[in-house]
Amino acid sequence: MKRIILLLFVCICLTSCSQNSTDSKDNTTKKDTQEKSSETTKDDSKQENNNQNNDKQESDFDDDTAINTLVNYLKIENKDDFVFNTLAKNNDYINLEVISKELLKKGGLESVGNYSVSKNGTVAEMIVPDELIGSWLSDDHSVSYIIGYDTITVNPYQYSITEYNITAEDDTTITYEFYWDIDKFVEQYNLNINPQPVIIEYNKQDQTINTGVMLHKITN
Repeated sequence: MKRIILLLFVCICLTSCSQNSTDSKDNTTKKDTQEKSSETTKDDSKQENNNQNNDKQESDFDDDTAINTLVNYLKIENKDDFVFNTLAKNNDYINLEVISKELLKKGGLESVGNYSVSKNGTVAEMIVPDELIGSWLSDDHSVSYIIGYDTITVNPYQYSITEYNITAEDDTTITYEFYWDIDKFVEQYNLNINPQPVIIEYNKQDQTINTGVMLHKITN
């Protein structure tokens, strides 16, 4: 009889311990699940905030923002004295043409200049016409031009453009004559040169350029 009672007591103890162990495992699993769920919620919330911030930055970068940035850059006291025309834009930059109303009335030069305003607030003067900016390549890939806002690169040399003239224009083509910083070129490449302007003929219809060789635009 004593043996039976002892066995029953042992069984009860083992059952109680097993139940406690199961409860403890269940509680641990539940806690881990809650912690993981909390971490996932935090990550989702952080990602959502980042997306909202990015969307806000893009929505904040519009024509008015770019114009105000340019007004500050040029130190214009009264922006109502000027006309600002948008030439091109995307999510990263807005290109603007600035026209003086006073010069326009007097019959002088209409455009003060063209400028590219980036989303991060930097401003670059666009000396080179917008339609020429990009990378150009000949059909046989032997000649390439990389044309920036104020540079023309013809491997291996880069020319810093200071100004240009339009020497001829008709319904299909415009011929540009670009002048470049000779001193900067000599200092950079240490060459004795006979400086000549860079001549580029732009075809409006098929959007090619002729530099002595026909080139097609491959990137903007």
